[in-house]
Amino acid sequence: MSPHDKSNHIKQGQFEDQQFAQWLDKTMSSEQAAEFENNPTHEPSMKQHIATAKYVEYLASQETTRPVPHWDRGAAMEDDTERAHSWWQWRGLPVLSMAFSCFAMALVLFNVQLSFSDQGMLLTFGTTSADQEALDQQVDERVGLLVDAKLNEYKQQQELALANFTNVLSEKQQQSNLQLASYILETSRQERKEDISDFIQFVNAQRNDDALDQRIRFQQLEDAVLQQANFINQSATMQPANWAN
Repeated sequence: MSPHDKSNHIKQGQFEDQQFAQWLDKTMSSEQAAEFENNPTHEPSMKQHIATAKYVEYLASQETTRPVPHWDRGAAMEDDTERAHSWWQWRGLPVLSMAFSCFAMALVLFNVQLSFSDQGMLLTFGTTSADQEALDQQVDERVGLLVDAKLNEYKQQQELALANFTNVLSEKQQQSNLQLASYILETSRQERKEDISDFIQFVNAQRNDDALDQRIRFQQLEDAVLQQANFINQSATMQPANWAN
């Protein structure tokens, strides 16, 4: 699409938007409105807008005014005091419950005790010395039981930790012993290899020395034999002196 065609398309769209706004505001005549609605050159989006507007207008035309139902407007302003309440909605109930709560707190704070016997009913405030001693004894017993339980638990934990530490230490000792034994065996093998190698080198050197000594002796013997043979040959070729002349 060329730039000129794009410009015309944009202008056409703006013109259709203006017409659509006039059509919605009912500022067009009936002929212009019918021509605008039935224009075949509209874009698909514009046709969709027109169809939606017609449907909304149709729904609005179907809505009818309904009468307001009759109700007693004065009943809404009726005083709440004139109504009958149930017993659980009595206004003094919160105050009564607060009073009972305060009374219960007072009984607890003053340690009020009510006891019945053959002589009658006895209401006491606080505790007597005997009761205090019994209470202290019970507290001491409970504290002792708790302390014993904690000590036993701590003892079991320490025994378990000691057993685990002993096992770990034993495993480490075994590993160290195995490593030491392996090192000793490896060192012994290496030393034996070195000793055998030194012995073989010594034997080879001794054999070389013996071979050299034998060659020297053989050479000396050979030289002596050659000298003796030469001497014999020279003696055989020599003529005796003529002492008679």
